Amino acid sequence: MGRPAKRRQALAAALPSPPVQDDTPFLSLLSHQSMIETISQVDLNFCVDPSLMPDLSSEILGGLQLELGKVTDCSRPASDVLSGSNTSLTLDSPASNSVSVATVSPISPISPISQTSSRSCSCLATFYLTVDDLCKNEKLSFPSGLPFLRKTISTASVIAHCQICPTSHLSAMQNIQLLGTLLMSVGQQYGVILESIDKEAKASMDQKELKRLRFSEVGVEYSAEAPSYSLELNPSEWADLAKKAVKAEVYGNGRGEECLWSVLNYLEKRQAQWHAVPPHQDCPHQHHQSEEEPFCIKILHKAKESIEALKWKCRELYGPDKPNIGTAGLSAAMALGRARRSAIVLDVNDHGSRLHETISQTISKLIQDETIAEIKTKFKTIMFSRATAASVREKGIVFEVEDVTGRRWKGRKVILAMSSRDIRPDIAGYEEAWGKNIFDVSQCLDDGKRETAQAAVLITSDSPSSIEAAVLSAHLARQFSPDITFLTNGLSHIERHPQILGTKNAGFRIDNRPIKSLESLETSVAVQFVDGTESVYGLIAHKPRKIISGPFAKQLDLEMTSEGSILVENEFQETSTRGVFAVGDSASFLKEENAGASAGWLAGVGANLQIAEDDMSV
Repeated sequence: MGRPAKRRQALAAALPSPPVQDDTPFLSLLSHQSMIETISQVDLNFCVDPSLMPDLSSEILGGLQLELGKVTDCSRPASDVLSGSNTSLTLDSPASNSVSVATVSPISPISPISQTSSRSCSCLATFYLTVDDLCKNEKLSFPSGLPFLRKTISTASVIAHCQICPTSHLSAMQNIQLLGTLLMSVGQQYGVILESIDKEAKASMDQKELKRLRFSEVGVEYSAEAPSYSLELNPSEWADLAKKAVKAEVYGNGRGEECLWSVLNYLEKRQAQWHAVPPHQDCPHQHHQSEEEPFCIKILHKAKESIEALKWKCRELYGPDKPNIGTAGLSAAMALGRARRSAIVLDVNDHGSRLHETISQTISKLIQDETIAEIKTKFKTIMFSRATAASVREKGIVFEVEDVTGRRWKGRKVILAMSSRDIRPDIAGYEEAWGKNIFDVSQCLDDGKRETAQAAVLITSDSPSSIEAAVLSAHLARQFSPDITFLTNGLSHIERHPQILGTKNAGFRIDNRPIKSLESLETSVAVQFVDGTESVYGLIAHKPRKIISGPFAKQLDLEMTSEGSILVENEFQETSTRGVFAVGDSASFLKEENAGASAGWLAGVGANLQIAEDDMSV
């Protein structure tokens, strides 16, 4: 009686390991009720104290008893059962204002599960031993805690693939209950590791010391001959790399390796299969209510939500802690909310394009937060996702958006509200002079810009759209100076272009000398040419080429303008593809908040009207 640790090891050695079954095709139930509403009805709190495991939350147990007792009509063919998911930056279906839309997966025959009830497994004992270890190692740190959690996830995967648990109603219920508890606890422990990274980085920052990070081949001891090296990083850089390493442990590296997220995805598919086809003979003969999301899947969704809520600070995956949405996107979301249409708002990985925006070109952070809070309070049909959109495609009569976590969202309409990024020429000093003495004169200039004796128009490409923009800029620049010179930066053949030839009669001059650098002065900009000469201008007009953030316009095969914007065809901002609307910088000549807000509102109204038109034609 005096050595519980040895008894535990002996018990673990004596118990047979759960057999692992191969992955089989799965079916998923279509949930017709909004995830927003169903999730809000559930408040799950898991405890990892082993003393409480025999009697977990009665709410979870009761829900699982109900859900595992519900099965679909076995007379339905398997091909009629579809894989479910929620809506995208997308709108509701005709049946309801808050309806989830299915994610359709290929259907294959499901391998039958043995109905033998005499067999037993060690899943329950394995679970208790694993949770006991988890409780003893609750203060994990980076990187020592990662192998331990990796081993715990491997154990959870073995339990998830057990072939014996599904053969009885009680053991099947017990299996998902234990796994839900275990995986949520693992997710919380990853949060502990992330907190330890922040604390360690802050301590190093306070002491003004660098952090050392060593890399070596797996299994190779550190020595002078070993293929290894180390880096000294400032604390913030070290913390960023450390959190990316933890993120890879949770979400995987895209190579199919086992990770926490893959186990959760597997369990979602497995539970959908169990609800589609009862895997055990003693399951109560009740029909699953298709409008309800299975309770066991709610548990898994809750676990995923807790993981996504961790402080990752990895911008390539989730962007900022709060969604960075411009005026146009917020205005469209508010219009849809007022129309009682359901929509999901996803961020786009375009944070780098905002680095050079002026205050007048981007919504105030304070106003943005207040607007998002107002939408969340007033309009329950609008949901903001922290995940970044990765792709969008037209799929039949709906559109499917996939985010970077692999989750798919479906909806009837799509509103694109991306920002755009200027491609600026590679001329020394250009970046420093931009916004001070170099302007896009097609936009509204600062009130302080006064008339100048000489101005220039920079041409950096011989494309028709670039030349057309330069000629327009020259005429606009005449409001600031009577003396205008085209700077072609060595593109001498441009002076023979018909549009450039036409400007000579208007008094414009052309300078074909290649430019070496630009120097921004207090009230002017000096242009140094390759031949050593120099010219000074009070203003240089230039309209850089624009690139829209994200691949979505190309993926949807949208028609574009010569300036690189998405072509919109009417006052409701509809694109060349029916059901797709574009607003903001991606579909406007002007980078102006008021114009974006107006366009966003009209797009929301247009999407609402188009849904009604579609419903009328059904």
